[in-house]
Amino acid sequence: MATEKGELIADKHYTIDIKERFVTEQLFPSIKANGSYEGYPMGTALARPLIAEEIAKIAKAEGATTVSHGCTGERQ
Repeated sequence: MATEKGELIADKHYTIDIKERFVTEQLFPSIKANGSYEGYPMGTALARPLIAEEIAKIAKAEGATTVSHGCTGERQ
């Protein structure tokens, strides 16, 4: 759904599948460390640095001078 929406409204859209990196680099280490917040896994918080890293790579490749990112975690 995000890809279709992005292609509809954006000048340029990227869909990046980084699930494997998220699981191996963020999620598994968090589970090993018993990482949670009031009993809930910290998946959203753990994903943000990885998302920012990928956005920065694309911005650099595109020659962008500014970046805007909105991530509320809200599903629509």
